[in-house]
Amino acid sequence: MVDASDMGTVCIRIKYKRDIDTLFDALGGESGLELVKDLTLGDADTMDLIDAQKTLMLVGKEAVDNAEQAREEIAKQHGLIGENGRFQKSVKLAFFNSAAVRSSVGSLAHNIKQKDEEKKKKEKEEQEAEEARKEAEEDAKDIGNLSYYPSKRDWVVPDTIQPDARLEDERYVAGGSPKCLEASPANKISRDKTRPEWRPITKYMVGEADKLGNFKVYIEDPEVVNADKDNVKVEFRSQSYKVRVEVPGAEPLILGPVDCGQVDMRRSSWKVSAGKRMTISVVKADNGYRAGDPTNMAEMMAAKDREAAKAKEEKDKQGEQGGGYGQVLMSLVSILPVLASFWYFNYGSGSGR
Repeated sequence: MVDASDMGTVCIRIKYKRDIDTLFDALGGESGLELVKDLTLGDADTMDLIDAQKTLMLVGKEAVDNAEQAREEIAKQHGLIGENGRFQKSVKLAFFNSAAVRSSVGSLAHNIKQKDEEKKKKEKEEQEAEEARKEAEEDAKDIGNLSYYPSKRDWVVPDTIQPDARLEDERYVAGGSPKCLEASPANKISRDKTRPEWRPITKYMVGEADKLGNFKVYIEDPEVVNADKDNVKVEFRSQSYKVRVEVPGAEPLILGPVDCGQVDMRRSSWKVSAGKRMTISVVKADNGYRAGDPTNMAEMMAAKDREAAKAKEEKDKQGEQGGGYGQVLMSLVSILPVLASFWYFNYGSGSGR
């Protein structure tokens, strides 16, 4: 174990699978990489003790930002695991006192910035002095002996104008009858159609999605991770993502469009760690339609269908009731003449006699 006390750095090597469980059991904090208690690793022969409050920041030579990334890096580096739980290759871990590191880095950055500002200021002053000196020399040349007469100048006759090369080009016409362009051979640059217009990106890995459906895509193609950032374009669409990398002197590399369901185009992002990997973070759109949520789209559509069916049923019932009343009224109207005739012959005619 190497202890760099000034920077609060502690380096250890883990050799057994059990050490991983012990390590991540002691990690916590906001990043998941801070020791929340003292950590003891190793066996009786080599025992390493690390105080709490230190932060795991390096696995081998790779910097880690969270516990999940630390597990992935350890798994990549330890190789095979023997029957006794011993790793094929020991894994080196580096713990830092993050507060001390930030303080040291901040002080160093401040000193570098201050020196750069002083250097730029000095260079600017020297440049201004040089420009002033040259301007004074030019003014002295123009002023000369302070005479009001202009200084003597030598007028140089220009060389003879070279012949116009366009006169020999059949595509240009200067006087005379115009020529048919189709009769002259056309200088065309034809593309080799046997070569593809683009190449697929094949060296990539899709990480496991979290409980919200968000996931990451890791691309380790050398031409991608070493490309200029201006030549890399990632396009997030409503239901897919696409990667295009322009390669000078070769066909572009393309991945996608890859369908992945609803995508939050504003929250999704990507970054390139030069020479290492390209990471694409796909954030799923949070529309309130997650499984088990009462606002699930399928459930909402079913509820709307039920409401529409209920409204139709009530409307039909009202129509049936209205139709029943109409039938009664029509029946009464149809028998009114019979009732009127009966009353007239039995009562009206008797009163007339």
